Amino acid sequence: MAENDGDPRQKLMAHILEAYPKASESEFSADDGLLEKGIVDSLRMVVLVGFIEREFQIFITGYDLTPDNFTSVNTIAAFLERKLSD
Repeated sequence: MAENDGDPRQKLMAHILEAYPKASESEFSADDGLLEKGIVDSLRMVVLVGFIEREFQIFITGYDLTPDNFTSVNTIAAFLERKLSD
């Protein structure tokens, strides 16, 4: 996914569209709730968190796993921007 190196939002969206079939089967936008739209369930959210940790070389704690940070691609991207700037 080197073409999206500079933008976490694009990298996340590309991964979700590739890895989660429900995202590509529906009209999915970066504002849509991942759990709400059925794109991920609790197990797939854990897998997504693992991808984020590996891809962005960060550690996500239990305190980070809040709806404010992990509702949509946009909230995850905002969380990543904060975490990466620390």
